Amino acid sequence: SSSVSYAFYEGNWYELSARQANSLLFVGYRALRPLKITAGKYCGFSRNLFIS
Repeated sequence: SSSVSYAFYEGNWYELSARQANSLLFVGYRALRPLKITAGKYCGFSRNLFIS
């Protein structure tokens, strides 16, 4: 997630069209929240759970 944010900042986003910049913003905002898979509302599975 932090590498996505860094690439987002370091990229030439100012040279993109408005539509491409909007798509890039969507990806950037999505990278702020970690992805979790849940089993109903009972248990959440994250990447850290699978790594450990």
